[in-house]
Amino acid sequence: MRMRRGDLPTEVLENMSKTRGKFAGIGFDDRSPMTYRALRASLRAFRKKYNLKRGDRTAVMIDYLQMMTDEEAAKNEYAGVTATSLMLKNFFHDEDVLGIPLAQLNRGSAKTGDKPALTDLRSSGQLEQDATWVLFLHRDEYYGVDQYSDGTSTKDTGIVIVSKVKEGRAGNEILLDFKHGQWRSKYMAGLKPVDKPTFDRTKTVAERERELNDTER
Repeated sequence: MRMRRGDLPTEVLENMSKTRGKFAGIGFDDRSPMTYRALRASLRAFRKKYNLKRGDRTAVMIDYLQMMTDEEAAKNEYAGVTATSLMLKNFFHDEDVLGIPLAQLNRGSAKTGDKPALTDLRSSGQLEQDATWVLFLHRDEYYGVDQYSDGTSTKDTGIVIVSKVKEGRAGNEILLDFKHGQWRSKYMAGLKPVDKPTFDRTKTVAERERELNDTER
């Protein structure tokens, strides 16, 4: 891995250095195949190493979900992915961590260049059902499209498509910069700092955004 070899762009290393004090640590487990037991043991070892307990802010990223193994996978891919999705949902809840599983898409959308949709999630509809959020990355420039529908150039940009959000309205698209293989949010870069942001968890995402905008004014 590039991080383990130290083969990262200078900008990335500088950003990591700036945020170093905000994180207890970063851990990797690239064993293959990855199983539920191995994932659980890896998380416990990480918590022990950095003296973390259940409830401390921890994020677990899976790259990627279809690569995890389950006894159901021996029967067929659909059953395997369905079982893995349910397992991860319960795992993230029981361990009280933020779970970010990456997932493969069906090849159809990649060939046509169409924006990905929930139906493109590969192998199982269980992924859509279990997820709290579903986000897709898409770059029209990659498929030879020069402009967005409003005439804006697609050069060095991409979008995040919010296809599912449990608390709020899906369908939003967020424009990002995409340069040298890195995604960067134009919107977040322009945000003014808020001293004490407070959000009511019962409010929708749209209501929270309006509250944030009112605070900035």
